[in-house]
Amino acid sequence: EEYVDGGFSRRLSDFGAITLKWREGNIYLMTSVTERSTTFREIWSYRPPLSVRLLDKGMVTAFDIYNGRLIKALYDTKTGFSTIYFEEMQLTTIPWLIKDIIALEDGSLIMLLSKDGINGAIAKFTEGEFKIILQDPYLKGRGIDYNNGQIIFTSSYEEGFMDAFSVDVESGEVFRLTEGANLEKAVVLDSTVYGFGHSRQEKGMSIFTFDLQSSPYVVKEVEPDDFDPAAADYTEGNYLKKTFLHFLNPILRAPLVSYDGEHFSLGFLTLHLSHDSNHSMTLMPSFTFGTNKLSLTAEYSGQVFEGVNAILTVNLGVPEAPIASAGLSSELFQLPLNPSTRFRSHAYIGLDTSGGITTSVPLSLNGNLFSISLEPGVRVSNGKITPLLALDATFSPTLGTSVGLGVGFYEDFYWYINGAQLLYRINWGWSPLFFLKEMGVGIEVNGSNTNLDHSAMYLFVNVGSTIGLGDLFPKIGIQYSNSRLGLYLGLETRP
Repeated sequence: EEYVDGGFSRRLSDFGAITLKWREGNIYLMTSVTERSTTFREIWSYRPPLSVRLLDKGMVTAFDIYNGRLIKALYDTKTGFSTIYFEEMQLTTIPWLIKDIIALEDGSLIMLLSKDGINGAIAKFTEGEFKIILQDPYLKGRGIDYNNGQIIFTSSYEEGFMDAFSVDVESGEVFRLTEGANLEKAVVLDSTVYGFGHSRQEKGMSIFTFDLQSSPYVVKEVEPDDFDPAAADYTEGNYLKKTFLHFLNPILRAPLVSYDGEHFSLGFLTLHLSHDSNHSMTLMPSFTFGTNKLSLTAEYSGQVFEGVNAILTVNLGVPEAPIASAGLSSELFQLPLNPSTRFRSHAYIGLDTSGGITTSVPLSLNGNLFSISLEPGVRVSNGKITPLLALDATFSPTLGTSVGLGVGFYEDFYWYINGAQLLYRINWGWSPLFFLKEMGVGIEVNGSNTNLDHSAMYLFVNVGSTIGLGDLFPKIGIQYSNSRLGLYLGLETRP
């Protein structure tokens, strides 16, 4: 959005970006994308309202535009070196990760650097010479800016804060611009400091303004470790064992409660993730009171090799579900339409213990505010061929609104609609372990053929925790199910 005279005057786009530049009426942005299990960056040019163009993609960490031409930095994770290119011409290679880069009018380059994930630096490259201007471990911000010979940056020089500072390009003298702020990035314009950072009052990020008050600042030196390391006995670690134990330790735990108007079900969900995020597993045991039935659903998804994933599912005590199923999924293509909208397709084939074989070719169109998927397929079981079809769509026009709907065919025609609307932000905690985030209303309706199978309207509260339970959503309302009107109760991980 465009920020003018103390407010947002107009929305320029709904594109998501990790870096944004405004040059000569064009918006240039860098996004992070994943194709066939490989993550890289794309650089786009956007001139409102309709002109969108992909400029480059690769292992880019920073970029800028100089006289309409692209300057980019590529990082090699194996060597730890970054290479800077002007269009296709190589300028220099340095032993740093380049987090941000600015091209000045004279062609010089100003860079925000990082090394080993802890040490930060600000440097200048001009006429073939690379020079470090400022180097210390406090530079944790997302980017830099340039104003009248001063490089604007954010740093945690004082514990608990991330203030805006500037450093003189020639002398290296540091100046404080804000005090007591918590900013990810800052710019200076017309004697005003503009910065963005995490808000303590609203969901997401906020933009802050400060009157420019520049004063010299002396950076405290970090005392070196001048003592000999203590001797310690140790044994060689078993990496495979540690990796397996890490995978077994869940990163998320969530209790689940549901009431269908007749029986209560109590469950527990755990999410497990490998170090490289290429393997995941969910476990969900549950117990239904009244019928006294215990069930377990376990799902595993992992990368077999680049672009191909294996999916394994086990269902114990789950009605009308095969005991086990296995499948392979491979991405076919990705087509970027703009910085935040991509058209994807992959192929899937699977079999289960009932003797059925399922194949499908899902298609999806995903953006920042919506997701649409179409999944045609075929299932072969006991010599019978059954066509499959699913069409699903979700929309999130605001941070507090979500709508989902879908139709499909699996032996019978089915359909559903659901939605949630945030009403009030609570942001209040009653103990060090739990706190209330927000409150809202939701609906869910589903049916088969022309029949209404279930509908509910409810109030929900978003409960956060500090003990690894993630966000929980207790729900209470009314429901119409099994041709009866009754009480609706639930505890889930989504509104």
